Amino acid sequence: MKPSLATLKSVALAILLTLGVSYASAAWQAAPAGTPPTCTDLTIPGCNPPINISTTFQSKAGALDVVGTLSGINAIFTGKVGIGTLSPTQKLDVAGTVKATGFQLTTGAGASKVLTSDASGNGTWQDAAGGLTNYNNLPAGTVAGYCPAAGTVYAPAIVDNGGCKCASGWTQIAYTENTYQNSYGCIKN
Repeated sequence: MKPSLATLKSVALAILLTLGVSYASAAWQAAPAGTPPTCTDLTIPGCNPPINISTTFQSKAGALDVVGTLSGINAIFTGKVGIGTLSPTQKLDVAGTVKATGFQLTTGAGASKVLTSDASGNGTWQDAAGGLTNYNNLPAGTVAGYCPAAGTVYAPAIVDNGGCKCASGWTQIAYTENTYQNSYGCIKN
């Protein structure tokens, strides 16, 4: 069966109409009024480049919102970083509880130091206040007398109903190392 001339005309007309409608709906707008920006002003839309993943150092002004999970990425910040806060006041400002498997405060660290804080919560390493860690290493004049659990009393300690008591101006301490086990002594206030 041969297509009739009327059928061919109808198909040709349909194709022409389809192309015409497509061209009209995709018609070009007017040409740009000027040349593209040189991107010296990053406030012009299209000039502010995205942050790309590469080994080249990149910077971008403004906020960074990361959605999803990051893994294996090192982030270097030159300003302040806030976790749980929109206005960090320190290099790292965490609003909430910090959980860690380790902690290291290197400034002022030393053997037998204790971590203390001031009224604002600033932590520093300090020498331990009072107490004994090794009786044999005490400087002369800070400890006087001892009272063994079973017997002889040496001044300024005195026996009080079988127990040791320090004289005025002295504080009782217990020796718990080596040959001084079960002994008590007095340290000057």
